Amino acid sequence: MELFEVSDTLEYSVILMNTSLSQTETLEHVNESLSLEDINNISNSSHLTTQISLSTADMTKMVFYLLIFILAVLGNALVIVTLAQNKMMRTVTNVFLMNLAISDLLLGVFCMPFTLVGSLLRNFIFGDVMCRLIPYLQAVTVSVSVWTLVSISLERFFAICRPFRSRQWQTISHSYKVIMCIWMISLLTMLPIALLSRLFPTRTPGKCKKKYKCREKWPNMTSERAFNLYLDAFLLVVPLVAMSLTYTCIINTLYRGVKFGELNPGELRSRYASQ
Repeated sequence: MELFEVSDTLEYSVILMNTSLSQTETLEHVNESLSLEDINNISNSSHLTTQISLSTADMTKMVFYLLIFILAVLGNALVIVTLAQNKMMRTVTNVFLMNLAISDLLLGVFCMPFTLVGSLLRNFIFGDVMCRLIPYLQAVTVSVSVWTLVSISLERFFAICRPFRSRQWQTISHSYKVIMCIWMISLLTMLPIALLSRLFPTRTPGKCKKKYKCREKWPNMTSERAFNLYLDAFLLVVPLVAMSLTYTCIINTLYRGVKFGELNPGELRSRYASQ
């Protein structure tokens, strides 16, 4: 009897030990699975937060780009339609304004959508031909806009400060010739951008799909710096100086005219007598 009791006791203790071991293993497995699940949840939540913040920034960027694009297209289109339909409004200044509206419209069309898509995707998806064409047309339209503004300032300068000397050549046909020269010079001077633009692959760690960026490939650093300096002078410095001088002379002439008009007849007679 004692032997049977001892054996029963041993079997019961072995069963208890096996049960405790299995419970311990089960608890450890549950803890491991829970910890892994918690880690995955934390990483997924942080990744989701990053995606939400990126998508919010992208949505904000898209709204602003769309708003500017709509305003640019509608505003410039209205100016073009108004000046094209009304023949009475085809003055020298309005012809230049129409050309300015056309260049600004083209700038909005060729700049805003492609820049937005490239900024959102971090990838230039339009191919090699568009890589050459889009930056070239953007530079051409900027050049046309800048030099059209310079032409308007010069036209106003001669109309206000030199009215009698400019009557012979300030005609609509002459303004068309000036506009043609502006377009031809802009198309020629921006040709290096079209000739040297290339697609370059970008490194995206952890992704197999290649991404590209559209950049200019210059033969050396000296030529690139020389062209950039040329653009700074051609599109910024020279136009800024020209418009500053012309509008300063215009303001001075108008100010002297207003001051001269404020004189009474006695002061006018005395001034003419002194001259």
